Amino acid sequence: MNTVVPSCEKLSPQTTGCHKVSKTAKVVRNEASAGSEGCSLSDQQPKKRTYESSSSSLKSKRVRCSGHTDHTQDMRQNDICDKSLTINSTPLTPSMVVHVDNKISGDAKATTCSNGRPSVMLMNIADETKKTRLTEVVETLGGVVTCEGSSCTHVVTGKARRTMNFCIALSSGAWIVSPNWLKQSFKQGKFVGEAEHVLDDEEYKMKYKSEMRDAVMRAKERPCLLFSGYTFCLTKHIEPSPGVLSPVIKSSGGKIISKLDEIDEPSKTIFLACEEGMELAMDAAKRGIKTFSSEWLMTCVMRQEVDLDAPPFAESL
Repeated sequence: MNTVVPSCEKLSPQTTGCHKVSKTAKVVRNEASAGSEGCSLSDQQPKKRTYESSSSSLKSKRVRCSGHTDHTQDMRQNDICDKSLTINSTPLTPSMVVHVDNKISGDAKATTCSNGRPSVMLMNIADETKKTRLTEVVETLGGVVTCEGSSCTHVVTGKARRTMNFCIALSSGAWIVSPNWLKQSFKQGKFVGEAEHVLDDEEYKMKYKSEMRDAVMRAKERPCLLFSGYTFCLTKHIEPSPGVLSPVIKSSGGKIISKLDEIDEPSKTIFLACEEGMELAMDAAKRGIKTFSSEWLMTCVMRQEVDLDAPPFAESL
């Protein structure tokens, strides 16, 4: 049997929503462009700067937009899938898995999507032979493999990843499990419960002072609702770029605006800034708008908690 193995590299920005939301291709294209240009306080924009891309990982340090675009590359890498992936000759699309039955306990049987089959995203597997083998295991057990964070029920990984697909999958309520979950499932000839196999990542614990299990459970209690009720405005020079951060925000229930003049409620608006947008950040703060860095946003997503008591952007520099 020839198994089609999705390649997960260099994801281009796209808008993906909650498992419970089905969108047409036209809507997705329109939303993908919305919020990708960044935010401004007026029609007068600061001078544009050119940023050079690199492929290094997103570092666990304060975000500064002084030309470092490692963040964007890490959010995109290991995340593209082959759109020809099929299920019984039928193309796999997010609309096929728009509803996920999230079982909080994970004790009885594995979580499945609306078609009754787990949709698994395999992350950070460079060995093609291993990837092929794991794909065959998933399909043999009756599941499907996907590289779309918005449509997966499970993320199999050995490490918490700050990529766009990982963040979207986590916020959408997917299980984040170690490869041992697949190993045990194969031994038993069926997908087993996830509770005992939630990823245990020491680096994650040290950086976020939290357990991945806690973040997973918080997301499963309120899938796609982390930023519900909040409106975000992103300075155009922020890294990762607005085109990368916007899908993460939207998949978590947040709204994106392009100008602060469009705000309805300052107390529920968050301005994401970088050093090049310091003047805009100061003006936003004068309006009573909370200002934070993209590092703050990523921390909220990875912990699945909105920390409004964190130091504002200017103080975090």
